[in-house]
Amino acid sequence: MKEFNFPYNEGLHIGLLPNDRFRRNVPGLLECYNMKVDESGLVPYVAITDPLTGAPTYSWPYPQLFDTTIGIFAASETGIYEADSGYNLTAKITSLPVGDIWHMADFYYYQVWVNGATCVVRDTTTGVFSVETLTHIVESVCNYKGQLIAGGFGGDESNWVAWSGIGKTYLTELLDKEDQTNITGQMPVGWFGDVYCVKRLGEYVMVYGSGGVSALRPISSPVTGFGLRVMLQHGIAGKGCIGGDKHRHIFVDTEGYLWSATENIEFRTVELKKLGYKNFMTNLGAADIVINYDKLEKEFYISDGVRTYLLSTGLSEIYQLPSGIVRVGSGLYGALHEAVDADTSAFFTTNSFDMNLRAIKMISVLEIGCTGSGMQAGVDYCYNTLGSYTRSTLKDVNAKGVVSPVVSGVDFKVHVTAPLFSAFEVDSLLIRWKLNDKTAIRGTYGNQGSM
Repeated sequence: MKEFNFPYNEGLHIGLLPNDRFRRNVPGLLECYNMKVDESGLVPYVAITDPLTGAPTYSWPYPQLFDTTIGIFAASETGIYEADSGYNLTAKITSLPVGDIWHMADFYYYQVWVNGATCVVRDTTTGVFSVETLTHIVESVCNYKGQLIAGGFGGDESNWVAWSGIGKTYLTELLDKEDQTNITGQMPVGWFGDVYCVKRLGEYVMVYGSGGVSALRPISSPVTGFGLRVMLQHGIAGKGCIGGDKHRHIFVDTEGYLWSATENIEFRTVELKKLGYKNFMTNLGAADIVINYDKLEKEFYISDGVRTYLLSTGLSEIYQLPSGIVRVGSGLYGALHEAVDADTSAFFTTNSFDMNLRAIKMISVLEIGCTGSGMQAGVDYCYNTLGSYTRSTLKDVNAKGVVSPVVSGVDFKVHVTAPLFSAFEVDSLLIRWKLNDKTAIRGTYGNQGSM
């Protein structure tokens, strides 16, 4: 019986399927656990180290970690702490009112911290943290080229933003309608709802909220201030559902889609791109999502304290649950929440495929370009469009990366697993198969090719 080849390499480079619907023969993975997607395929996930000592008892999404220009700080629900070189935490201020997650505007020695319930500032001379008494709440702040930007002031101004004078960071200027200088200012952001986050993106300030996404850019005419463009007429899923740096943001919207925001310098605009992944983002509790960014590897950790997705060149799932991360040199450190007996195995499952032929076929051999030991593989198979899949017995992959499942069906998925994620790498998958059933065959047939 003639044997055919069906390469499945492209799906390894894509990672978890971004599509809304899982259609057969679309390259990608249905499961990808404790592996990282990159241009070469699936590579080992490198675990985050948790070095923090002296931290108070905390629950998700705390502690948050902040890598500032003067050091690393941690924020619990009611306190702010500074980490020394050994990651020992020292309290800077405690017994603060409980609010939402913390946002911080970093002006070197001067810092502004807000959580929607209180505002804390760091004195530039003494380094002392103290509560700033304001007549309004502040949900979010950021530093835009030395200018303090704030948003979300509660009540009728929950969808407003305000900015201080250039080179000034005085909180008392915000919402000061008596200011006649036209340097400070305030305005609504073009949609109804609450401002969750203000964040710099290149020459812009992005405003994310429950009702939409807007971009602000400085203008000088007719008056000095900010111009506004509404980018999205629906909002993000929660206050923690946005992460990134001044070069790129990602966020989860209210419908469960993952988006990317970048600046297009040539056309002087912001580009939003829908990445997809709704099938996976909806596995997370929207109110608990926190997105952390690794500035060295340019990767995003999206977690709700129960599961975590890692976005690199593609999406995968990992066992660690970081509420905050910081990159120091080549090391990635974080505050972690996973159980001590968390699953540290690694596995992936391909999307369904039928070799573009609706007939009964037999998969005879899997050739896996892989590194590692203790690997096993099997095939999920189904005989008709209404049936459910059955997984074959997992068999050991030999030293050459070959295994013979000998499974028949119409539709298939390949499942490969390893006992430990740190030594498991896959760059190719070749499926060898034979045709059992020629009932639906008309004319000649040959190699059905790859997906």
